[in-house]
Amino acid sequence: MKTDYALRNLDVIRKKEQGLYLRLKETRPKEYSFPEYQGLVALLSKEDPSHYNTIVVSGFGEGYHIKELLTRTSEKTFILIVEKDIELFLGVLEKNDLFFLSEKRIGLSVGEEPEYAIKFRIDDHYKVNTISDILGIDYSPACDFYPEYYAKVKKAIEEAAIIASYNLATVVKNSLLWQTQIFQNLPYIVKAPPCSLLFDKFKDLPVIIVSAGPSLDKNVSQLSKAKGKALILCVDTALRTLLNHNITPDIVVILDASEHNFRLYLEGILSPSVRILTSSAVFPETFRQAQGEVFTTGFGHPVMLWIERFIGARGVVKFGGSVSTSAFDFAIRIGANPIIFVGQDLSYPEGKFYTEGVPQAWQEEVKKRVSEMKKMMVPGIEGGEVETTEAMWAWIKWFSFEIGLHKEIRFINATEGGAAIAATEVMKLSCVIDRFCTKEMDIEERFKEAKRSHRPQNLNNLMEGLNSIFIDLKAILYRARYGVSLAERLFSAYKNSDSANTANLLKETGLLYEEIISHQRVLFLAKWSLEKTLFILEKMRSNVNEEERINLLLTFFKEVAEYCDVSIKSIEDARTRLIEQ
Repeated sequence: MKTDYALRNLDVIRKKEQGLYLRLKETRPKEYSFPEYQGLVALLSKEDPSHYNTIVVSGFGEGYHIKELLTRTSEKTFILIVEKDIELFLGVLEKNDLFFLSEKRIGLSVGEEPEYAIKFRIDDHYKVNTISDILGIDYSPACDFYPEYYAKVKKAIEEAAIIASYNLATVVKNSLLWQTQIFQNLPYIVKAPPCSLLFDKFKDLPVIIVSAGPSLDKNVSQLSKAKGKALILCVDTALRTLLNHNITPDIVVILDASEHNFRLYLEGILSPSVRILTSSAVFPETFRQAQGEVFTTGFGHPVMLWIERFIGARGVVKFGGSVSTSAFDFAIRIGANPIIFVGQDLSYPEGKFYTEGVPQAWQEEVKKRVSEMKKMMVPGIEGGEVETTEAMWAWIKWFSFEIGLHKEIRFINATEGGAAIAATEVMKLSCVIDRFCTKEMDIEERFKEAKRSHRPQNLNNLMEGLNSIFIDLKAILYRARYGVSLAERLFSAYKNSDSANTANLLKETGLLYEEIISHQRVLFLAKWSLEKTLFILEKMRSNVNEEERINLLLTFFKEVAEYCDVSIKSIEDARTRLIEQ
C-alpha cells in the first residue's frame, strides 16, 4: 500500500518555515520522478563536501542526494537547498519521507528569487556571513528544468562569497575591539531596555529617516512641520544639522564603534532630550555621555550572543553597511508605513559630501578618500545620471533589494538630489508632510509604554557565567603560551632538518591544537577573532607544505594567547563594575 507522507512532511515544513507552509497549502502538486543520485556521485569524485562549512544545493529533486550529503558532512555544515518549482516540491512531499528537513543545519528556499534565497538564508543562519568558501552543488535533473534560474543562483553564490570575504576581513580586524567595548558597556547594556520592545509599536504610522547627505540642507527646515506627526528617525551623522535647526529627532541611531566618529559627530550634544538607539559594541563614551533614554540593539558578535543568554535578547537590527541601512531596517521592524527617506543622496552631488552639520575637517578627509575610490554612474533621483562609488552602489542595491521584500509598505524618497533608489516613490518633502503627516501621534507615550514593559534580568546568572568563562580563559591562556613555545621549537627543529625531533614535536603540537579547539564555549566566543586562521588550518589538513602548517600553528597559538589575555582583562573589569553598580 502506498504511504501518504504529506501530513507529516507538511508538519515539518510548518515548524521550520511558516511562510512556505502557507504557500504550499495554496499549491497544487505536480508529479515527476527524479533519478536518485544523478549528479552527486560525479561531483563528489572531484570535491569532498566534508571540507566545507556552507553548501548550496541547486535543485531538490526527491531529496535522495540531500540525505547522502548529510551523511558526508559534519554537524557544523550548513546545507542550503534552493528549489525553483513549488509544485514539484509539493509533489515530492506527498510521496517521500522528508523528515530529515527538520534538521537545524538545513536551510530551505522554495520558489524564491535567487538573490533573496542565497543572501537572506545564509545571513539568517550565520547572522554575519564570513564563510567565503561556499560549495555549490547542481542537481542536474532539477536544474535542467530552469537553467536561467539556477544560473542566477550560481551568480548569487559568487556574490555571497565576495561579501563574506569582506565581512571576514572586517570582523577579524575589529572583533577584539568590539568585544572589549561590549564588556566596557555591559553595566549600561544590562540596564537599558532592548530595542525589541519598540518593534511594532509604530504600526502603520509615518517614519522619516533623516540621513546626512548634502541635499538635507535643502529641506531640513521643513521637518519641523512633521514633528509630532511622524516619527523622525535620525542617523548620528545628521544629528547636529537637525539640532542646528532647532529640531530634536524622536530617536537617533548610533552604531559606530570608533572613537573618531564619536568625537566628530556626537561629543557634547547628547542632551537629555536626545533619545538614542545604540549597539552593544558602540564606543563606550556614547553610553557615558547619553543623558536621554537609551535603547540597545543586539549585535551579531559571538560574545554578545553569549551575554544575551543571561540578560535576554536585545532585538536584532540588520547591518547593511551603513548606519542608514540599519535605521531603515529598524523602521520596518517598528511597523512604519510609509517609510520616507530624507538626505539619502548615496552620491556626491556638486562635489559635496555631507550636510552642513558635519565638521569641515571630516568633509575634507572624506573628499580625499573618495578621490581614490572607484567611481561609477548611476540613475539620479531627478533624472539623468549621478556619480557614486562602488560602496554606495552596494547600499543602493541593498535598499532596493530590501524594499522588494516588503510590498505591503509604501516607500517614499523625499531626498532632493543624488542617486535614485529603485521601487521608491519620488516626492518633495513638503508634499509628503502635507499628505502623510497630518495627525498628531502619541510618540512619547509609545516610547514610555515600551520602557514600562522592560523587566531587567537578575544578574546572578550573568556573574556566574563570567566567572566560569574567566576560569576557562585562564587555563587556555596557559596552554596557548606553551603552544607558542612548542611551535617555535618545532620550527627550529624543522629548519635544522632534525626529522626525529620534528616528528615528535609535530605530534605534540597537533595534540595541543586539538585540545584547545575542543573548548567549544571559548572557541564560540573567539570565533570572529580566530575564524580566518582556523578556517585555513582546517582546509590544509592534507596535501600541505609542512613549513606553512607550522607557521599557521604558531599564528594560531599566538592569536589564542592574545585573545585570552585581552578577554581576561575585559571580564575582570566588567565584573568589578557590575558589582559596583
